[in-house]
Amino acid sequence: MNEILLLRNFKEKYNLTWATVASIFGRSMSSVMQWLSGRRRIPSSTRRLLRIFIDHPQVFNSYRLGK
Repeated sequence: MNEILLLRNFKEKYNLTWATVASIFGRSMSSVMQWLSGRRRIPSSTRRLLRIFIDHPQVFNSYRLGK
């Protein structure tokens, strides 16, 4: 599945802002906007973390509680 679509669905599922998404993945807002526009690829480390959060929602929920 397209990583951009996964990222959008992740954002919507947890009702996050793009700024929060950028913070979660340790990236800048500018980078996230470039991913969404297709001008830049999503880094492999971010893709792996996104897959972990999607495949194992309890991991993301634990992350949110720890913040």
